[in-house]
Amino acid sequence: MQSDEVRRMLIARFEENIKAHLRGDVEFILADQAPDFWVMQEGEITYPSLTEQRERFTNYLANTNFHEYSSLMTPEIEFSDDRKSAWGKYRVRVRGETVNSDGSLSELDFVCAWVWLFRLVDGRWLRVGEVSTWR
Repeated sequence: MQSDEVRRMLIARFEENIKAHLRGDVEFILADQAPDFWVMQEGEITYPSLTEQRERFTNYLANTNFHEYSSLMTPEIEFSDDRKSAWGKYRVRVRGETVNSDGSLSELDFVCAWVWLFRLVDGRWLRVGEVSTWR
């Protein structure tokens, strides 16, 4: 695949990821996660397993009602010189409400920006890392 094709595919994947959040499709969200996936946020680096990610997203999506989940920019995708790694910059607006463990409701109202890091593995682009911020 040429860079422009991969760029379009990674942008389409992001757009479908938003739709997957809205319909509660955890498996789609996790389908391109690498086994060695890592997350950097709030001054920490974690290495959540696919099972941990599945549990986290299942709980989050089952208890959340989105009023808005929309992209605030066209994702920007760039590539390493050898075209075996890529990164995308994303920014979304999320509004809704979530049910807390005690049954109370909390309002969701935030903007999230993040970078996904991708690596080409056996002809498939996998997400290997994520760095994110919320406001």
